[in-house]
Amino acid sequence: MKLSIKLVGALTSKPYAFSARSWELESLDFIDFYDTLLSNVQLDIRGLTIMRILPRINETLNEEWISDKIRFSYDAFRRQRLLVPMLRLNENFISVDCRFGNYLLCSM
Repeated sequence: MKLSIKLVGALTSKPYAFSARSWELESLDFIDFYDTLLSNVQLDIRGLTIMRILPRINETLNEEWISDKIRFSYDAFRRQRLLVPMLRLNENFISVDCRFGNYLLCSM
């Protein structure tokens, strides 16, 4: 019988990797607002910035599992934030100027 062992690197979250040390973070208990079960999560924050979201152990509800949607949702608030309305035209996105009143006016 032959065993083949493959070495892999550390399994770290790509958006979080090397952005903060664990001892620099403050942990807050929170609830997963994307999940209908309202799973228990832990927010690790530094200052006013959410650095990562981890599962909080609750054996009766979510054990120690959370969805990828909540695990990586903090990245949308930090790096991949949409700042202007965009319109999809074929395969490209173009920014549009929108003004809100009684109705929505958009121009390209």
